[in-house]
Amino acid sequence: MFTPPRFVVIDDNQNHLDAIVTAIQSLGSVSARVHYTPEQDVPKELFSAVRAIFIDLQLQDRAASSDFNRHFAEIQRILGSVIQPTSGPYILVVWTDKPERVAELEIYLGKKFFVEKPYIKPIVIVPLSKTKYINDDTGEHTSGDLLQDIRMHLSSQPSMNALVQWEAEVFAATTRVLADVTTLAANLSGDAPLPTLLKRLAAEAVGHANVADDPRSSVQASLLPLLQDHLQNASDYGEDWSRAFESAVEPPPPLSKTQVSMLNTKLHVTVHDEDRSMSALGWGAVCELEPDLDWGEFGLANENEFKEQVVRNNVQIDWIKYKDDLAVKQIRIGAACDYAQKTSGPIPFALVALLPERAGEKPHELKPKSTGWISPELNLGGGTVQLFVQPRFVRIRGESVAVDFKAIARIKEQLLLELVEAVGHHSSRPGIVRFQSRAS
Repeated sequence: MFTPPRFVVIDDNQNHLDAIVTAIQSLGSVSARVHYTPEQDVPKELFSAVRAIFIDLQLQDRAASSDFNRHFAEIQRILGSVIQPTSGPYILVVWTDKPERVAELEIYLGKKFFVEKPYIKPIVIVPLSKTKYINDDTGEHTSGDLLQDIRMHLSSQPSMNALVQWEAEVFAATTRVLADVTTLAANLSGDAPLPTLLKRLAAEAVGHANVADDPRSSVQASLLPLLQDHLQNASDYGEDWSRAFESAVEPPPPLSKTQVSMLNTKLHVTVHDEDRSMSALGWGAVCELEPDLDWGEFGLANENEFKEQVVRNNVQIDWIKYKDDLAVKQIRIGAACDYAQKTSGPIPFALVALLPERAGEKPHELKPKSTGWISPELNLGGGTVQLFVQPRFVRIRGESVAVDFKAIARIKEQLLLELVEAVGHHSSRPGIVRFQSRAS
């Protein structure tokens, strides 16, 4: 319910801290204040979604400030503690009357720190003087336009500025969705209109019998279309988008195989890790084969025969080079509505071959007469691969059996729907006997 602040101010002078926070909040933005003391660490939980950090250049030993490396080192320590790989982009505003020192700070941080931890590097490091915005003695706000100055510096990075603008628009769209729902509820009769409306929306999305099983997913399924509509059709977006592609290289440079697989994976795959729970029953789950799999179900003797007779006959692949590196898994497929409504009963799994790839070589392709499906280049955690599925090799498992499969990744909806459609088309493609006349 509680969202982290987008602005955080760090200062060792309480008067200055209060004045700067007041100036930021007068612009309509919530700001967190951190009174810096050498004895107490900065609370890192405030920075999980920060977009601007305001920090005094001289946090330590102001009286002995000739060695600015001490100040630089402390700023580096603070950033290394509070900025995580999941934090996202931010600007660093450094308060100082010596802007040349900020250039030195950027060189100091760039030599090693930003190289080893690139996710900590800010969009831009902005030197600003406090005296332009507050009275240095009293802390009273003066006439400086802080918002305009920050926007000016952000404009030097138009693509990143547009990305931050997108985040703001998503937040605005969610506000409109909440307004839609509460307005609808206000027009309903009954003692509990809002919870009743939420349940009605969720039930229409996933089916009345499935709402109680997963209320969160049910409500998400009903509200996401509203969010998408508000986001895509907003008329009050900013002007920053006009420069979003400024400086983009045309034509775009070629991508390496590693870069291609990284981009495809981020778009189409969630890879299992310690921070992410993943169920074998989840739609699109890529699972290990169980050790006692009965290959006789498919009319085959073993896994090697599947590789030889199915993969080799369907895929244009250098068999001698790759045959020992092929891996076979299974993907949980099925109709989208069956999964959304958590329909009980048999669960379909398609056998999938992971076709390894090597740098400098073209992606694998299906042979001309193949009825199989092949994915773009991906990385499921063990290097670049393509997924190959022959639609005939699908089997059914009950939930009590499938729940014990080990999931290693999950194919996201867009790519999964392409696979599901390929499997469905294969089993339903029509064919009739017909005679045709010819022109005499």
